[in-house]
Amino acid sequence: MTNRADQHDLDKLDRWQKALAEPRTNSFPVYAVFLVSEADQAAHDIFRAFRNSFEQRDAGFGNLVIFGQHGVSSMVHALLSRLTLTQDSIPILALFTSPDDSPVYILPLPPGGASDPNTGKLSDTPLELLARVEKFAEQVDKPFDDSGLTALRRIPLPASDLMTLVSHLADKIN
Repeated sequence: MTNRADQHDLDKLDRWQKALAEPRTNSFPVYAVFLVSEADQAAHDIFRAFRNSFEQRDAGFGNLVIFGQHGVSSMVHALLSRLTLTQDSIPILALFTSPDDSPVYILPLPPGGASDPNTGKLSDTPLELLARVEKFAEQVDKPFDDSGLTALRRIPLPASDLMTLVSHLADKIN
C-alpha cells in the first residue's frame, strides 16, 4: 500500500474501526459509507450534504465515512467485494440503519461533475434519502422508511454486524 489513495483510505479505515469500537456517545442510528472516485464531484457534494446534517445531529466519525476521494483504493475494492458489487457500481452510498444485523441500503449516486448542469442542484434521490435519515434519527422507535425510493436497493449485511464487517475489511487490507 504505497499510493496516496490506498494510504488515505487505510488511515480512514483505521479511524473508522476505532470510532465504531468506542463506547457510543451519541444515539444517532445511521451509518453511511460513500464509495466514490476522485472524479465523482457530484457524489462528493452529496457526501458534504450528509456530513452537514450528521454534524448538526451530533453524529460521530463512525456514522459517516467516505472512501475513494483520492482514487479508487484497495479499501473501496474490498468493500465492494464484500457487498458483492463491482467497480462499475461506484459512486454509491451504503446505508446501515443499525450497527447490528440490518440490511444494507445501496443507493447509486450520480457520477462525474458537481451538481446537475441543467439546474445547478444536487440529485433529488440522495436528498430525499437524507430527509428520511433525518426523520428516522428523530423517531428511532419507528422503522426506517424506504418506501418509494425505487433507486434504493436492499442487500443483506455481509457479516454479523457492522463492526465485524469493518474488522474483516481491516484484516483483508492490512
